[in-house]
Amino acid sequence: QRWDVQHPTIDGRRQIIQAYVGGGTQYLTAAQGMPPEILKRIEKLALDFFWEYKRSHTVDMATLKLPREEGGVNLLDIEVRNEAIYLTWLRDYCSSSSDRPAWAFVADEILKRTTTLELQDSTEGNTDILTNFLEQSWCPMPNPVERGGRPNLQATGLPLELKLMFSVAKKHSVRLDAPFVDEQAKLTRSLWFHSDRDAPTRRILKRHTRCLRENHKVRTVADAVRCASNPYTDATVDGHRESNCRNPNACQRTARGLVSSLNEKWTPDWNLPDLSLELSGDERAMNLLAEEYSNPVIFDPSFPRPEKPLAYARVFTNALKVRPSAPPPDRVVAGFHDELPLPNPEETVACCG
Repeated sequence: QRWDVQHPTIDGRRQIIQAYVGGGTQYLTAAQGMPPEILKRIEKLALDFFWEYKRSHTVDMATLKLPREEGGVNLLDIEVRNEAIYLTWLRDYCSSSSDRPAWAFVADEILKRTTTLELQDSTEGNTDILTNFLEQSWCPMPNPVERGGRPNLQATGLPLELKLMFSVAKKHSVRLDAPFVDEQAKLTRSLWFHSDRDAPTRRILKRHTRCLRENHKVRTVADAVRCASNPYTDATVDGHRESNCRNPNACQRTARGLVSSLNEKWTPDWNLPDLSLELSGDERAMNLLAEEYSNPVIFDPSFPRPEKPLAYARVFTNALKVRPSAPPPDRVVAGFHDELPLPNPEETVACCG
């Protein structure tokens, strides 16, 4: 109200909201998040101040947040600003082990304990196979009775910070995806509850998966590949006797089926294109000099291929995700043709000239 005494213009009120409301809440939001009820209250105060505390507002908040080209005044969108902060939390959560903050390891254990009872029954109490909700297909429950199925009444729900981070991850479709995935990242990813599995696994018996987990110590895709390619399938082999496996052949088939059910992007030994192109030392030096003088640079064809699965976390993805490039279509010799061989009733033709 002290600012309102000066009777600032509409643009002046926008700048005051940008400076005082945005700047005054950014640090605390980055430190511990902003509860939804506080967000609604702050937005109401900002809207009342913008319209000089009149009882009726000429334009609603959603329109004021739009750019000027779309009829708004580019008013600070506190909700979007907060979501950007929560995405930076998620970025730190997905960091490698050496750069990962201590709170991320604590968050892993909290997220595991806020799941449905169906999921806990399927793991048979072995929560070690639950690694990360981004790598796997399970989801934590923000509240103990919020999700379907049997609610875990013993769970107290997620803390506010994790609830905000998880909700923004789901809202903006954060998932592990990339045009191509490094072989090491495929092998080190957890096999159980793999979120990039295309083929159904309902026919796989529960006792075989239990044997893979408990006796063969299968945790990652690399462990399943090792078990599936084990040449010693006879039950009399000492190695299988030591692992207490009663049916090695069935376990081998189960491991092979679990690996083959993964989609082609995350299947080991999938043929990757040649991604070894890179700039020479002279070309990199030329790029540095060109960037200094704001000149055009040489395109860098090198393709990053991190070896950790969480390094492939992407935001703003859709349900289809990025698929590998399809094989090129059969080419027809250039020229004029009276008839074209059409194996299918429909044919897509690409022309250029």
